[in-house]
Amino acid sequence: MTKATMPEPVAWRTGIDLFRTESAAHLNLRNPGLTPEPLITTTQAEAYADAVTREATAQASEALKSMRAYLSKCPPHSEDRTGAEWGRMMDLSGAALSKVEGKS
Repeated sequence: MTKATMPEPVAWRTGIDLFRTESAAHLNLRNPGLTPEPLITTTQAEAYADAVTREATAQASEALKSMRAYLSKCPPHSEDRTGAEWGRMMDLSGAALSKVEGKS
């Protein structure tokens, strides 16, 4: 799984001035009054948001799978979990996993 990276800016904004990426090379970024903000297009922002969402969904899916694998190997045998509670946890984790994987 790869980490989603922020897209390259198409322009930079400093205060009220706007610089295209090609012309931003002359900016002195050490100037304390100059705080350049990278600007990206709506299409870039949407693609980045989609990539971040896919990454988070994949992580959630893996976490749910690990939890279910652990639960399936450790059925209740102590006083803190009754069989009904354990079964409910398995049901809820299965439903959550189905939702994350788009099966429901």
